Amino acid sequence: RVLQQKSALLKQGQGNLKSHLELWNEQILEYGSQIIRSRWEFTNLLAEKAKEIYKNISLGKEELTMEYQALGKDDVDKALAEFPQILEEKMPLEIERKMIYVGPHRDDLIFKLNGKSARLYGSQGQQRSIVLSLKLGELGVFYQGKGEYPLLLLDDVLSELDNFRREYLLRTVKKLPQTIITMTSAEMLTDHASLLLYIENGRIGRI
Repeated sequence: RVLQQKSALLKQGQGNLKSHLELWNEQILEYGSQIIRSRWEFTNLLAEKAKEIYKNISLGKEELTMEYQALGKDDVDKALAEFPQILEEKMPLEIERKMIYVGPHRDDLIFKLNGKSARLYGSQGQQRSIVLSLKLGELGVFYQGKGEYPLLLLDDVLSELDNFRREYLLRTVKKLPQTIITMTSAEMLTDHASLLLYIENGRIGRI
């Protein structure tokens, strides 16, 4: 809501704009700092889980690292310390272009494989492995915090994976209390699913 209000103020560009923006920046600093810190803590938990899973998927040949980049900086403590200064420095640019340039909404996650950018150098298979590692890593983080696993829903994901990654995923989810997977063909699930259902012409049947 703070971002929405500040954005509306910038687009209107009326009254004592600088003074009003400073008031909204105080709230962006307060709430944004909490969001950045929470994201950083969650990223660290998820990165640890995903790293181990990716290591298994790549048979130990590749190492996945995941970094939360806050306010354009790799060091979250430094980013939070400089947050007020960055807000002040970017204000003239925000007024000129009527856009918000500072805040956690512009933060990013950086993925690297063996120290190189996965976005720039990762193959399609490697990028799919990263996504798979993140999703399975989220299960581990959830279990660590709640003491139970969530219901896992996978929508036609198996067709995008090669045989090795597909088998790894199926072996993993088979250990979970409950997983629902949708597909256009049940062939890949025949030896893994405890219950197979099909939907045809609006009717549900058991295979």
